[in-house]
Amino acid sequence: MSERAVIVLIGENNFSIPFKDVDEIVSYEKVLSRDNLPEGMLSADRKEPYWVAARDKWLPLVFLMPGAKVTEHSQVVIIDQDPKNVALSVDQVVGMEDLDTLISLPRLVSACTRFPLSGVHLWKEKVVLELDLSRFI
Repeated sequence: MSERAVIVLIGENNFSIPFKDVDEIVSYEKVLSRDNLPEGMLSADRKEPYWVAARDKWLPLVFLMPGAKVTEHSQVVIIDQDPKNVALSVDQVVGMEDLDTLISLPRLVSACTRFPLSGVHLWKEKVVLELDLSRFI
């Protein structure tokens, strides 16, 4: 049984995000630093440095890889897991694909990493790591 997913590139790795959880994909032109947000948009306790406007909401920009660099190909994937939304910085959206069944990570592997993974898919002779959205949203 296949699953529709959005494939993204972060660093040198392919990741998948379930298609049902992707609200939209936008360019970096919509990203603003906290200092450039319209006055009164955020409460003082919100300290995230970058924000994205998406469907009349301001969402914090999440970088999964430390030291990530923004290029002309960088994009933002808006993830909607009602009632929570987040904007995920990716190097590039590769496309939408039907992926084979998810191979879950063994508990021992999951326990050894804080990186939000739920399993792997095999796609075009490549390993695609599926993001566990519940671990960072």
